[in-house]
Amino acid sequence: MQLSIFSQNLERIGEDKIITASGSFGLNFSYYGISGMEARYRPIDYSLLGSFTVTIFGISFPFSATISEQNRSFIQPFNQYGVSPKYKWITAHAGWRNLNYSPFTLSGHTFLGGGIELNPSIFRLSAMYGRFLKATTGDSSISHTIHPTFERKGYAVKLGLGTQTDYCDLIFLKAADDLNSIDSTYLDKMDSLNVLIKPAENMVMGLTSRFSPFSFLSFDIDGAASVYTLDTRASSINEFDSTGILKQFKSIFNVRTSTQFTTAFQTAITFRGQGFSLRLAYKRIDPDYKSMGIYYMESDVENVTLSPYISLFNNLLRVGGSIGFQWDNLLNTKLNTSQRVIGSLDLSHQQQTYGIDLKYSSYGITQTRGLNPVVDSIKVSRVNHNFNSVFRYTIAGESAVHNILLMGGYQTLVDLNTKTAGNTETQNITGTLTYQSVLIKSGISYGININAVQSTMANSKSLFIGPILQLNWTLSSFGIGGSIGYQIQNVNGISTGATTTGTIQSSYRLTNSHTLRFDVNLINSTLTGTNPNFTEYRSSVGYMYNF
Repeated sequence: MQLSIFSQNLERIGEDKIITASGSFGLNFSYYGISGMEARYRPIDYSLLGSFTVTIFGISFPFSATISEQNRSFIQPFNQYGVSPKYKWITAHAGWRNLNYSPFTLSGHTFLGGGIELNPSIFRLSAMYGRFLKATTGDSSISHTIHPTFERKGYAVKLGLGTQTDYCDLIFLKAADDLNSIDSTYLDKMDSLNVLIKPAENMVMGLTSRFSPFSFLSFDIDGAASVYTLDTRASSINEFDSTGILKQFKSIFNVRTSTQFTTAFQTAITFRGQGFSLRLAYKRIDPDYKSMGIYYMESDVENVTLSPYISLFNNLLRVGGSIGFQWDNLLNTKLNTSQRVIGSLDLSHQQQTYGIDLKYSSYGITQTRGLNPVVDSIKVSRVNHNFNSVFRYTIAGESAVHNILLMGGYQTLVDLNTKTAGNTETQNITGTLTYQSVLIKSGISYGININAVQSTMANSKSLFIGPILQLNWTLSSFGIGGSIGYQIQNVNGISTGATTTGTIQSSYRLTNSHTLRFDVNLINSTLTGTNPNFTEYRSSVGYMYNF
């Protein structure tokens, strides 16, 4: 588990307390019972929970531990921590951190190391160095569960001019795996099990920019070129073809037979006016584009998207949407090419007492010829339609507030290939009607939800429908609430049983530091077919002390 410790403004050191401490201790006992099927939990269980947080100059260091009947072990809440102190236009980073330079270079990848950001006036400089991956190995006798990795270290620098809204930055990143971070005998054993572990190396050069020459017009540009060696044990290339692009990097990067050069680029132009906007975006990412500063990125994709938005009638009606065209197989190396059309439309009308939201989206994909012609019997040509609606109505009085919410959804997958449509087409209809009421003076709230889901696939139609009743009573030191639900199920019009659920939750605050809690959960299933009938019961009582 990673702990993110937010930056501390050192200018406030004299105003903040130097050291503060807080924490809690909890004790919980639970009972579990079931009839009709094998137990899923222990009949009696307990747990001790404790947490302690020390804050030094506004930087928090939390610790916690858990002891239970099932694991009997202490749990440290974090093994990754870091700080980012800030003083005026200087920010430092130390420990486990993640930075965002641009979408195609360094973007959110956690590293263990250090960094600095300098932003005096319009000058922008940032640099980092650290470990991106730790060397890991596993049980070599179970090859399918092993995901070994070499230790990976690297650095990145961002240099630019501008402000938070208008800027232009140049970025350089270089990282590599350490071949010696995993024992050679282990690597030999992995090779014998056909588990390939390849040390890699990467250099990325990027540009990111945003500028607005006019108040109604803005541009966004992100681009990067990545030189990535898939296996640093491959032979170096000493002679280059005069037209080979990798020749340009010979002086700063050891180009090998496993080295590849890829690019990624995206740009957008946005027009803004009184009550409307229009955004046109383009993106292209080469096949197998990678950067060691990014965990994962979709590659071999190119798309164009147009997104309009308009507000009408003094902002009472808002209309937005998008239409996009996307395709892959950019280098014509795949057997088939996939073409997609993605569209959406949103309408929203909001008033103080009521509101309406309507959303529609469509996602279509069609295969066309690549290296080989498309076989009609397995050709993919489908359109997915989604429609969702939300209607809200509120009645607010001095003594009570009433809310009515109606939500509906419709989703269908239409297969345009008649040879496969019978097995792939689906249809789902969902609906929820909710009524909630809050009695302000008494602290009592109650409501009912009625849920319905109908699914159709391959000539099979399933229906789930049922209500859930809720009641809660909250006072200054006492709270109790509960719910009871009943859901029936049928397939092709024939009843297949029902499920009943019930919950009770209560808490009592003895003082500001001491709290008692009691919970009960019950599930009763009478489903037919391969599902067994069962009744499951769980209850727990707990105590919590806060300091």
